[in-house]
Amino acid sequence: MRIATGAVSTTMTLAVAILVSGCAPSQPVITPVPAASSTPVFASDDDALKAAEVAYRAYLAASDLVTQSSGINPERVRSLVTAAQYDVELQGFAYFKSNGLKTTGSSNFRILALQQYRDDGRGSSEVALYVCSDSAQVRVVNAAGLDVTPISKPAEQTLEVVFINSASGKANLLLESTGIWPSAPEC
Repeated sequence: MRIATGAVSTTMTLAVAILVSGCAPSQPVITPVPAASSTPVFASDDDALKAAEVAYRAYLAASDLVTQSSGINPERVRSLVTAAQYDVELQGFAYFKSNGLKTTGSSNFRILALQQYRDDGRGSSEVALYVCSDSAQVRVVNAAGLDVTPISKPAEQTLEVVFINSASGKANLLLESTGIWPSAPEC
């Protein structure tokens, strides 16, 4: 028995149309928006600032270890930064590794000001700081052990450092970005 292709095609089109129209709900499904939490991630700006200071200190220590090891084991910073920032970090560490560079000494910082603390009431927050990054004790050396620290490297720089927390109700901050901030308070 031979079936005409036009009949099959028309039947399939009709079947799909019936299924689509018959299965679609007549009323739109409303997804409730989660209610705002009455408890913010941090109780105060001071608490947010303290958490950011702890998070940044941990990040700098881990980052220093990676650069002191010529960019080896960059995953040491993974749990301290966002996924996007981790990609940025990997590029910097790869430069150290591919060029046989490493650092000596340790980075330090002091907080100049809390730029902002935002809490959405649903467990997500953002903490932005102005910090004075102090890398006076950090030197870059090559594989031969020669100091190749750029002469133009400033001992101190004002940075804007931004942390986020999107884990509902948890005060664990991740470094989202860091950058030179020329219009912030000076070191």
